[in-house]
Amino acid sequence: PTPAASPDPTAGLDEIAGEWIAVPPSPLGRRVGSVSAWIGDSLLRWGGQVWKDGGTFLPAVKSDGAIYRPTEGEWREIAPSPLPARQRPIAVWTGEKALVWGGEADGAPYNDGAAYDPAIDRWRPMAPSPLAPRIGPAAVWTGRELLILGGFDLAGPRSDAAAYDPAQDAWRQIAPAPDGLLQAAWDLGAEWANGAVLVWVAGKSDLAPGALYDTDADSWRLLPGIGSASFLHRIVPVPGGLLAVTLDRGGRLHLLELADGESHWAPVSIAPLSSAWRISVEWTDVGLVVVNNSATHWLYEPGADQWLRLPDGPAFDAWWQDTLWTGRELIISGRSPNNAPPRREAPDWAFRFAPNLDSGALSRRPWRDSPLAAATPRPG
Repeated sequence: PTPAASPDPTAGLDEIAGEWIAVPPSPLGRRVGSVSAWIGDSLLRWGGQVWKDGGTFLPAVKSDGAIYRPTEGEWREIAPSPLPARQRPIAVWTGEKALVWGGEADGAPYNDGAAYDPAIDRWRPMAPSPLAPRIGPAAVWTGRELLILGGFDLAGPRSDAAAYDPAQDAWRQIAPAPDGLLQAAWDLGAEWANGAVLVWVAGKSDLAPGALYDTDADSWRLLPGIGSASFLHRIVPVPGGLLAVTLDRGGRLHLLELADGESHWAPVSIAPLSSAWRISVEWTDVGLVVVNNSATHWLYEPGADQWLRLPDGPAFDAWWQDTLWTGRELIISGRSPNNAPPRREAPDWAFRFAPNLDSGALSRRPWRDSPLAAATPRPG
């Protein structure tokens, strides 16, 4: 007999108000390894490797870019960049300029960068970096500096880091991270978290899963270990704390909280999902959005400790999804691996929450003030 289908664990969840909006195709065409950044009121996409229709590979990288403005619903190409063509660079928005740095072409990494000013549609080269060429570093804007951390080259992972001040067009080396934290060739992430830089390493759980870097003191503090066999997917800064998103061996998604005054991660919730492989998560003003490679996506609201369904939307039949929070909507792109054709790549979509769902609208319990008190001082 045919076994009965497993019930949908999300079927009973309430639906959050909002709408899916299709983003028009980019004039850059189908690419792998391009970089995207939200630059105030627009989506910037730059560089990458070109593919023909049908997944035919073209061994060519590009140095062109385009901007999409949601209010106009249109793309426009931007001025040519002074950088050589490449894929997989990093990009951050300073509030005035987009800083694009690093990347690689034909396996050879770069350590140069340029600043793009969308107000005048002009680029300028960044000062030479003290870092060796590398691929896949973590990057974060602190409000004053661009931090470049880790990454890897043909010889293996790099454990150094540096900060770039665009106002002075100058670099400085920063204190070494503790215990080889940056010695992770893949899945190293960094985000600005309430006055410090949060650095996390996907996959680590029983060891220190990450650290906090104090930019003023130039010092590091380790986060406590999660202490389980779960796979760490990401650590997300939220108001008053940190959320660790982990997957158990069955692919179920668990959330753990690290809050002010505590020295360990406390279980918060298990997602009502049967499996959560190939997900992307993004913190928004409403809550934590979990984007799946199916047509069903979810939101966890920590203030109310509740899960909600997003309205059924596009199925991102991709290896993973790039997500960008604009302050009003979440822009999502399906992505394939850099060495595979983007035949699974879905068009860009945006999910726009209903206007009445502003920050804290769903909260029912307050979060504590700071995630930093729970960090462990660096030994020595």
